[in-house]
Parts: sequence; structure tokens; C-alpha cells
Amino acid sequence: MKKLIYSIFAALLSIGCSESPNNISQKNSTPEIYPDYVSVTIPATIAPLNFSMAADDCEYMDVTISNSKGESIHVNSEYAQFDMSDWKKLLSTSKGDSLTVSVCSKENGYWFQYKPFCIYVSPDDIEGYGLTYRRLSPAYNIFSKFMGIYCRSLSTFDEKLVVSNELNKSMCINCHVQNQTRTGDMVFHIRGGKPGTYIRHNGKEEIIDTKVDSLISACVYDYWHPSGKYIAFSNNGTKQSFHVGGMKRIEVYDEGSNIVMYDVENHTLIRQPELMTDSLYETYPVFSPDGKWLYFSSCRKPENEDLSRYWYDIKRIPFDETSGRVCGEIETIVDASSKEKNAVFPRISPDGQFLMYSVSDYSSFTIWHKESDLWIMNLSTKESRPIVEVNSDEADSFHNWSADSRWYVFTSRRDDGLHSRLYIGHVDKNGKCSKAFLLPQENPKKYYRELFESYNTPDFCDKEVDIDHRWLLSNLKKGGRKLSLK
Repeated sequence: MKKLIYSIFAALLSIGCSESPNNISQKNSTPEIYPDYVSVTIPATIAPLNFSMAADDCEYMDVTISNSKGESIHVNSEYAQFDMSDWKKLLSTSKGDSLTVSVCSKENGYWFQYKPFCIYVSPDDIEGYGLTYRRLSPAYNIFSKFMGIYCRSLSTFDEKLVVSNELNKSMCINCHVQNQTRTGDMVFHIRGGKPGTYIRHNGKEEIIDTKVDSLISACVYDYWHPSGKYIAFSNNGTKQSFHVGGMKRIEVYDEGSNIVMYDVENHTLIRQPELMTDSLYETYPVFSPDGKWLYFSSCRKPENEDLSRYWYDIKRIPFDETSGRVCGEIETIVDASSKEKNAVFPRISPDGQFLMYSVSDYSSFTIWHKESDLWIMNLSTKESRPIVEVNSDEADSFHNWSADSRWYVFTSRRDDGLHSRLYIGHVDKNGKCSKAFLLPQENPKKYYRELFESYNTPDFCDKEVDIDHRWLLSNLKKGGRKLSLK
């Protein structure tokens, strides 16, 4: 009985607090909203695209979203906050349809009706549970208290901290990789204190020590072979340099890098002589979905270590699964250096059709480069182009594909030029990309204004991620497994 009374009271309170539009003036433009969800393409399983007016003088909103069947949802509140069940019901019957969004906004005491805009609901769902990503301070000199790996459901607003440096004040959680979104195969690095690399495969976990004396460094960037038998690792002599003036603050670059292979089942590192040359820097290894090719970025060592001439190309070389070694001729897939440009971070769609990569003026670490853009190549035709439908005037980088090859996630600093946020885009079978949308939040304007951390290295995941923290701490104290190099 108490619950019923509370429910009635809450309903009456909400009615009493609502404000119906009156004396409405017409605007000859679509509304400027935050996030900018005007004309985006979304999956039917996405969490509600709640939004506010971009300007802070909005006092109240009245919003209706409808489909071509006449079904609709309506909100009347300080910002457009849609009921989860109503939103899911509307989207489930709107696949392949455009939703029409009508917005009335009360600004400085006056109501305005804006021209409606559309949101397209794709027939392509995003397979799996959601996203994993790293969150950390965007500043190079601040140790983020909750630096760590997070897991987020895409159908709700639920976010879970998987592992962070709160486990041990002296450690730093570095980048992670799943095997084609499958969390059963997972790897991430731990720096500081007693460092190690966490690997989970076939239900087994281990910590390995990848610092081998004959290598430039411990392992850095990594990628799973689709079989799960190998992990390609780069070893990078990473340095930082600081700009004296101008808008650029910092450069992150390599004084050398090469690629080795980790045999997960035999716990050994395998040399790759073709990818361990002094005159070339090889980094960002990535396997093709069939496991027959290893793609990577490669830069010729610049004269006088001129950072502005760190121009990477994207190349590939055949891979032999039996021996765990690359073999054969190296082929250039993206020739950027001849144009005095830079191409890094190759990622191939799971269907093997497209290659996505980042282009900047120079440097292997494009997240610090305002001019960094996403490009896409059709691997059948080798035709390549910038994704103008998605790119912004700020750094767009660190991207990954969904398991069905129809969606991709990337980081962008378009919001404020400093913090990297996550955007999700759709690409059809012909390589046509749609306008990307910002990762939804329950109250996005409040959430993103109060979040002083950046998102980093996002990836899709098939399931919610769990890490046994007690096991992790215990095995870190013991030290990682020492590896042999063959």
C-alpha cells in the first residue's frame, strides 16, 4: 500500500512540476543540442539518447520522438530524459526507419519550437555486450586516481570498473586488447611497482614479465592472433618531448621499435628478424581476421631524430601459424611517407573488407595531434579516403571494429580540444559511413562537464568483463613469469 501511495505522489509531483509549452514562437532551424544527435545513425539496442539544449539559457524542454508507424514517446522536463523501457520499445519497432524528433525549448522565459530532425535506426545491431576502454587524466603530468580499464553496457548506462591503480598505489594500468571483441582472450600491461602483463586465455590466467635484456623494452602494443595461440607485441623505446610555444603541448615518440611474437601456450617470445631492423621502426602490429597476415606501421629512422619527419606507412607480411613467425615479402598497403604524411594504428574489420587507420602530419601517437583524422580503405580495391562524414577539427584516433563489421568506436577531442570522448559510427557494406554519435549517458551534459578524465583505446566486448583482483594482486607480488626468447 505504501508503494502505491508513493507512486501516486511521485506521479502527481511530476505533473505539478511539468511545464506545457505556450505562446510558442517558431524557429527556422533545427535545435542546437548536446550531445549533437541530429541526423545520426544508431543501433536499435543503444541506450536512450538523452540530450539537453547546448546553450545554458534553456529552462525547460518538451520533446516528442515518433516513427513512421505513428508510435511515439514524449518527455517534458529540464532536459530530454527518456524512459528506458519506452525508448527500447520504440526502437525495437523502428529498425530501418527514421525517428522524427520535435523539440520545444523554454529559453529566458519564452517557448520556441524548432524544426524537427531525424535519427536513423539501423537494421544492423551491435553484437555483444558493450565497450571496454581505459580512463585517465588527459594531462601528461597528472597521475589519475582512477586510471584503469572500464566496461560499459551499450544498451544501458551501466559502467563497471574492471581494474584500476587503486589496487596498488604504485602501479599504472596500461592498454588492453581482447581477441576480436572476445573477452575470454584478454591482455593488459601493468607498469610501476612490480610490473607485468596479464593474459587470460581458455579460462587460464597468467602474469608474464616481458622485459628481456636483448629487447628495446618490455612489450607495449599488442594484438591477438584469431586462433588465440599468439599475441603480436611491439617493443617501443618511448620518449616524450615538449613544445616551447604554439598550441601543441607534447610529443610522444619512439627512439626505436620492433615486433616480437608471444606463444601463449608455450610461454615463449619468438623473434621476428624481418621486423627487428635498426633502420626501421615497426609498431602497432595487427593480424588480419584470417590470421594469414600481420599488418603494422613502419617508419624509416629520420636523420638527426627530427620528430617532424616521423612518417609511418602501413605494411603487411605473411604469417605462418605453425611456426609463429612472419615470412615472405613485406608489402606496403598505405604509402603515406612519400607524401610527407603519417599513417598509423591499422584496424581491419572482422569481415576482412575494410582497413581503418589514423592519418596525421607525423608521429606514432596521434591522440596529441589536432590534425589526426580517420581514413578507411577497401582492401579489395585498395581505394582509400578520409572519413569526412565523421572527422572533426580536433584529434580523432584510437578506433576499433564491432564483431559484425558494421560499427566502429573511436576517440575524439572535438568536445573541448582536451578530453577524449567516445564516438560510435556506422559503416555499410559499401564503406559508406554515417555521422557518429557520442556515447550516451543518463544526463550527458552534467556527466561530461564533470568528467575530467579522457577515454583511451576503446574496444567492443562480447561479454561483461570480470577480473579476480585478489588473484591479480597475489600474482603480481610473486612477479611475472620470466620468458625465454627464441
